[in-house]
Amino acid sequence: KYEDAVKMLEKAVEINDALAIRFFDLGRLYEQLEKPAAALRNYHKAVEIEPGNPRYLDQLLEISIITGDRNIAEDTYNRLETVNPDNQKLSEFRERVEAMN
Repeated sequence: KYEDAVKMLEKAVEINDALAIRFFDLGRLYEQLEKPAAALRNYHKAVEIEPGNPRYLDQLLEISIITGDRNIAEDTYNRLETVNPDNQKLSEFRERVEAMN
């Protein structure tokens, strides 16, 4: 069913690629399908469209750590810290980013 949902959302993106939520939802689906690179790409696009959305930044940071992309992780951490300084997960994220090679 996830594959069907991906196909439908990809068609929706073709129709209108200006809605960040579509890319965010695609990222979540790709995570469920254990395709972290595709999830990263879609979360990144969601953040490009809505750069101040803490939910999108949180997910992009999480997947960038999982995929080992330190550059994206560092950048996203800094952005998340700016837009949501009270985020309870910031210290955990900082430790995880620092532990990346």
